[in-house]
Amino acid sequence: MPIVNYVREHMRFIEYASDEGLSSGERLVWYALMHIINGRAQGSIWPEGFIRIANDRLLALCPMQLGAVIMARNSLKQRGLIDFIPGSRNKRAPAYKINFFSPEFPPDSPGKAGKVQSYCENRSNYNNNMGSNYDNNIGGKVTENIKKRMVEKEDALIAKQDEVLKYLTAVMRREMKEFVVVTCMEEKTEVIPGEGGGKPTRRTTKKEEPKVVEIPARLCDANKAAELLGKRYGLFTDRVDVSGSLPVILAGEDALDD
Repeated sequence: MPIVNYVREHMRFIEYASDEGLSSGERLVWYALMHIINGRAQGSIWPEGFIRIANDRLLALCPMQLGAVIMARNSLKQRGLIDFIPGSRNKRAPAYKINFFSPEFPPDSPGKAGKVQSYCENRSNYNNNMGSNYDNNIGGKVTENIKKRMVEKEDALIAKQDEVLKYLTAVMRREMKEFVVVTCMEEKTEVIPGEGGGKPTRRTTKKEEPKVVEIPARLCDANKAAELLGKRYGLFTDRVDVSGSLPVILAGEDALDD
């Protein structure tokens, strides 16, 4: 069973389609077949031989009429890009096989399929540009960008110095708010008519209702933030008074002049 690099096959097909002037219909059908057959692959191990694909399945991926799909697949077969076995109406679906570009895994069928292999062989720089250079240059850049994005993402999770100082300043100024749950007592008074035309009475009911309220940062938190900021800027230094006489000793090899 052939080993196929899905991305590399697409890159080579794009180059081939550009050089040979493939129509949009031919490109859509090739992409659809690659997508469907790739679903049957096991990693880089692709199925060998023909695979039956219903017309409805192919039309679902190609915004085209059935007649246009048939014309496109006939043209792809003439170019040696695919091979297929026509189906029978309402009995058996058509069977398809893609002739891969990978020169190390040439197509099984000779003749027309050889056009794909000869195309790759005639382009001396093709394999270098789309093969090893793709892995080394494009693939390396993709890996490098992914690592860079991961580092940036992790770096964004860590607070920087300015962010910490801004937060402490906001706490010190009590601009930061806290949300606490308090219990509020609600009173409700209703008038109850008296029976038989009697005097109405009032009835008052009390109900405790929890509410979330916003309050400034606590004073102890503000003091702690001010202390941390003061230490950061060296505002709190202990003063030490030194009194008394200290001897001065001069040492050296040369004698001092009188």
